[in-house]
Amino acid sequence: MSKPLPAGRDLRTVTGRLDHLGNGVQCPEILTDDGHHEAVFGLAADIAPGTRLRLTGHTGIATRCLGQVLVIDTLEILTD
Repeated sequence: MSKPLPAGRDLRTVTGRLDHLGNGVQCPEILTDDGHHEAVFGLAADIAPGTRLRLTGHTGIATRCLGQVLVIDTLEILTD
């Protein structure tokens, strides 16, 4: 796994469902509660798509992904 490069120190929190686990070009993505896709870096491989999550982290660039990602600092699995 590549190491992310910091792009900013903006601490952000996103809530939504894991949409997909990524592939060789894209990182996993969260479909946020407001309908946006948020690429994330540092997600555990055992979290299944559809799982509802609250992630806190900062914006960064992961060399194995396209574009900016949310580099996860904390992860909370939510129950409906």
